[in-house]
Amino acid sequence: MISAEALSQSQHSIPMPLQLTLQGKDGQCKVLYCERVARVLPGKRLVVYGKWDGQAIVAKLFYAGNRAQRHAQRDARGAMCLLRANILTPALLQVGKVAQQAIHVVIYQRIEPAVDWYRHWCQLVTQAEKLQGMLDLIKVIANQHAAGLYQGDIYPDNFILSNTAIYSLDGADIRDCGGKPLSVKKSLRNLADLLGQFMPGYDGMRKPLLVAYCQQRGWQYRDELLVYVERQANRIRHKRQRKLLSKALRNCSEFISDRAFRHFSVWRRDMDSAELQEFFQDPERIFTAPDTVILKSGNTCTLARANIAGMDLVIKRYNIKNHRHALKRALRNSRARISWLNAQRLQLLGINTAKPIAMHEKRIGIIRRQSYFVMAHVEGCTADEYFKLGDIYSEKASIAIESIVEVLRSLRISRISHGDLKASNAIINHEKAILLDLDAMRQTSCDFLAKRRFTKDIKRFLRNWTDNESLQQLFKQHLM
Repeated sequence: MISAEALSQSQHSIPMPLQLTLQGKDGQCKVLYCERVARVLPGKRLVVYGKWDGQAIVAKLFYAGNRAQRHAQRDARGAMCLLRANILTPALLQVGKVAQQAIHVVIYQRIEPAVDWYRHWCQLVTQAEKLQGMLDLIKVIANQHAAGLYQGDIYPDNFILSNTAIYSLDGADIRDCGGKPLSVKKSLRNLADLLGQFMPGYDGMRKPLLVAYCQQRGWQYRDELLVYVERQANRIRHKRQRKLLSKALRNCSEFISDRAFRHFSVWRRDMDSAELQEFFQDPERIFTAPDTVILKSGNTCTLARANIAGMDLVIKRYNIKNHRHALKRALRNSRARISWLNAQRLQLLGINTAKPIAMHEKRIGIIRRQSYFVMAHVEGCTADEYFKLGDIYSEKASIAIESIVEVLRSLRISRISHGDLKASNAIINHEKAILLDLDAMRQTSCDFLAKRRFTKDIKRFLRNWTDNESLQQLFKQHLM
């Protein structure tokens, strides 16, 4: 038996398996077998896979003090709203409390076979497949709204796919608006909340999705509805981006941070290891290790490829050139921090970049000194090398050109300027373009500045191909 206090103190390290004795409303006690952690929100909630009465289940354990019971009841109430509206959702099997403990439990049927809808959608290959997947989801949302249900914190991850059926999850955020269909404004705002979480490259799907939504609701499509949805979705995207970037510098379910007088480090929780933490203690040692390969050694930065805890990594050290440079950088955000946040930004927007693993700053209080950005090594060759190897009109080269163009278009849509679009800052891996060197990247909310900076980026990018006019013309056709 484990207490609510022990669960809170365990943070992300919840011991499994667990057996919990649940006290039902009829006074009878039954054992809940918890086999595997699905998700944990430290100090508040734990989601587990397990068994209940011999049946495969998903159980939510709430242990946030006085609020635990209220949260459990709200979750169960939302599930009942979905069931009453004939919206597919896992059956609610039990609402109870762990005997003699302040842990409240809601147990649901486990849908099998099932995959996360969003994960499945990301693996679809063609645009037509992705559009159809989105259309299927939009119909579910339209049916919720027609039944008077509003998903207050809607996410693509709140749905699972079983064969071809889409199930809605997370009843805690379901609001019943009195059984009456949602108003046009409220419906479109909720729809925009969802669409704003998809990558900019799929913004072109918004119109057919809205047309399908209107058909499902029995409405007449109008262009002004699309204008409203576009504006709201873009606002949500920027808001979500700010929220997730703030998490990238503190302890949360995805990241670990360590802040002290002489250093500041942050790294991915799923990449945590004793070897990585040892690197933070003395990052310079890795640059002289016998197995380390120095990829670049310059005044501004040093690049090294090394193996840490079985991970093939590239460590970029931002050098301090002299005392004047040290004074200039002392109170500014380090270039490692800028690269770390920009890498998170690109991942959020679905723009290919090397996977960010960690960031480390040497400090004296608030004064920054050397900094280090750690990323996964990316196989492939630079864009200039790639196009020297073969026919630029071949099928593979055409795919690579389209991939580069798609990356640049996504930057433009997101009002992001790279700042240094040399051909060597794009790696081609299996005809997919991957953007590197992010410390000069900036995002602005001003259309005028965004257009001016993007134009400057494109001019710099086209200068890479002055010795290959045919390739330069191909890029101009797509980008100018």
